[in-house]
Amino acid sequence: MKIALLPFALLALSVSSTRAAVPGSVANVTFALTLTNTIPGTVVKDSKGVPVKSPGTTPAYSNQWAIANDAAKTVVANYEYVSKMKVTKFGNKELLTELVERGILPEYGDRAPYIAGWSIVTANASGYENEFGEGFQQFPSKFYAVHKAEGDIVDLSNHIDYSFGRDYAENGTYKSVEKFTNYNTPQQTVTQSLTNAFNWKETIYYEIDFLGFDSGATVTALLDGFEFAGVSSIGVKQTSIGVGLDKMAVYVDTAGKTSGISGAGPRIEEDGERAVVEGSISFSAGKVEADVTVYPNIQTAPTPDPVDPLE
Repeated sequence: MKIALLPFALLALSVSSTRAAVPGSVANVTFALTLTNTIPGTVVKDSKGVPVKSPGTTPAYSNQWAIANDAAKTVVANYEYVSKMKVTKFGNKELLTELVERGILPEYGDRAPYIAGWSIVTANASGYENEFGEGFQQFPSKFYAVHKAEGDIVDLSNHIDYSFGRDYAENGTYKSVEKFTNYNTPQQTVTQSLTNAFNWKETIYYEIDFLGFDSGATVTALLDGFEFAGVSSIGVKQTSIGVGLDKMAVYVDTAGKTSGISGAGPRIEEDGERAVVEGSISFSAGKVEADVTVYPNIQTAPTPDPVDPLE
């Protein structure tokens, strides 16, 4: 999902600032979250402490009743409060259903929940920091919903966003070996063998807002938003796509996972607290695509440095 800028000089690959196609990596995403909230643990009871069954028992948190014994001159006052924790699965099915019901994704098919054919992916582009082919890097990933049968690709960045903490640990290998043939002659040629692979861990923070981040409210003020954190463990390796003059370098994601997720989810009960979010998010090994510009609004160039108004 994030990779530090690495030194890079791949002499065998052509660099063209006018090439329209931008290579990148696309990975399938699997949400495996649970939402735990509080629900009533008993039912409504009558003045004698007997469950009310007509027309049906109604869930309740508390009841109170008193039973008097005139002969014994006693009154037994009863009060009870009973609550339970309910665990609800929230995976790709539930996420896609929510996106369809809210009109973020179009309905396809003739049967609810109209999510058949939809999948969640992340996509990112690879490119150079400048037009001279210097500073090869992977640009940030974005979330998309893809419907392969209909060809729809929907940018979800207004509804699913992430950021990273200040912690970082990596295993990395960058090794370049250049072989010069017919050295220092007019027939000199150069070939390069390159090993470039990194995997790392860091804290990642997610927000999911079905109303959209552009709606003005922050996710913490919404009844139907998510905000949670976990440990991201993922990696990249460098490869190439194409042949000859059309050969392009590209970073491809390795399989990864955000584990140890915890945070706050939506209020499942109208008057309840926000649900506790737990679980994981898994990412398949990325698939190289020759042109990821078909993914709307994907970042294909470095983010410009902010301009200092005082300069």
